Amino acid sequence: KTNPVRSAMVLAVTADLTKLFAMRQWLNAELNGTSVAFGVAASYRKDGRWPPSISATYSVPTLKRIDFDPWKNEIPRWSYELADSPRTMDTAFGPLQVSGGIIYAVGADREDGIAKKASADGQTGDFVAWPALRAVSRGATTK
Repeated sequence: KTNPVRSAMVLAVTADLTKLFAMRQWLNAELNGTSVAFGVAASYRKDGRWPPSISATYSVPTLKRIDFDPWKNEIPRWSYELADSPRTMDTAFGPLQVSGGIIYAVGADREDGIAKKASADGQTGDFVAWPALRAVSRGATTK
């Protein structure tokens, strides 16, 4: 049992650590996901087709050390799906039709929902790094 008077400062600081760690995971997802997305997009631009996997873009243009899903426990790599035909994704912007390469992290629930439900912070559903869902919601194409 903690003495509330003697440990007041520790208790006050640690009360918000859960929020801080969640923000740290979100930041890692934003940074690493953007880097991986750039690598996949560069591969698409170079070859004219989506790469079969993220690992096919390692070295040039994607660094392997950046391919890190902050929420995944086992093999902490970003998930990648090549959607040849448009499919619906439930997002904060409403249902969106996406196709092509989809890069996502499993999110805080640590369950792979195959990016069928996506959230901007990864707290509910999967965290989608590519395509940029806000741009898609505004009418941008995913190719």
